[in-house]
Amino acid sequence: MAKRRFPVRVLRYWWLGLVIGEEVKELGRPLTVVDVGCDRGTIKRIVLPIFGAKWIGLDIDTNREGIGLANYDELIECDFDQGLALPDGEADIVICSHVLEHLPRPDFTMREINRIMKPGGLLLVGVPVTLKLFAKIREYQFEKQLNAGTRFRWQHVRVYWRKRLEKLARESGFDVAF
Repeated sequence: MAKRRFPVRVLRYWWLGLVIGEEVKELGRPLTVVDVGCDRGTIKRIVLPIFGAKWIGLDIDTNREGIGLANYDELIECDFDQGLALPDGEADIVICSHVLEHLPRPDFTMREINRIMKPGGLLLVGVPVTLKLFAKIREYQFEKQLNAGTRFRWQHVRVYWRKRLEKLARESGFDVAF
């Protein structure tokens, strides 16, 4: 009998689904959900279907294996360091799960996310976090690796601790609730 793996990290998708479901109930209307850094569409495939919702997937590479299974209403290829290819006020909910740690200018991308959100919209962000000391050491290592050519664009380049993420969100125009 094959051994099955149920990684704990899948719980983040379950949590996102719960939060999105609550927002749908509260607003009582069809929503536009933008998945920034949609990768293979895992979030969209795991979250229970939301009646009337429009899902837009954004990623640097929209030709990844399996992304078609997610059935996004729109799939847009864009470089987050150049801007998000959506009009102002497009999104009710933006999901940015495990993306910011890959970006050279996360502050720019967060301001872009704020721009594409409707007033009162909901941003769901997830990043790996650690203690500030360890984060600073790790970023120093990343910088050395980037300069040596052993770390490349779109690999992890940023490391977060709670207050750093909160500061980034506030400086980008967001109110932090959780």
